[in-house]
Amino acid sequence: MDAFEEAINKQVTEDLQNYDQQSSKTEPMDMILYQERVESWMFKTFGQEITYDKKERSHRFAEEAMELLQATGYTKEELQNMIDYVYDRPVGEIKQEVGGTIHCLSALCTAHSIVMSHEALTVMRYCEANSAKIRDKHFNKPDSIASNKNYE
Repeated sequence: MDAFEEAINKQVTEDLQNYDQQSSKTEPMDMILYQERVESWMFKTFGQEITYDKKERSHRFAEEAMELLQATGYTKEELQNMIDYVYDRPVGEIKQEVGGTIHCLSALCTAHSIVMSHEALTVMRYCEANSAKIRDKHFNKPDSIASNKNYE
């Protein structure tokens, strides 16, 4: 672990300790405040158009979800079978699907002994410290996977 990672881990640990002192133990992290923090970072990093571009946000979510599955050992063939299964069924209601996604992500983290709130805060700190690098990476993605390359 390099000095940067150590500093992030130290800050995340402090954030979680501060949160624990201010909140009930039943909520590992205030998800509303976290969502607002992500939204603020997105707006500062990419501007309004990309922050609120639903297609772009769906592309990035799909990319991260597939990278997570790949990291757990889920195969491309298993993913293709799941895609066929899901798309052969009626379209769900977006709010219910968000709830189900968060619920299943939490269960996946539990199965892999991962503290979801710690990893979320670690990534948030990384993003805040590396906005320019992340913005450059976004605008250098191939057109086929970057639905929006405009920057305000």
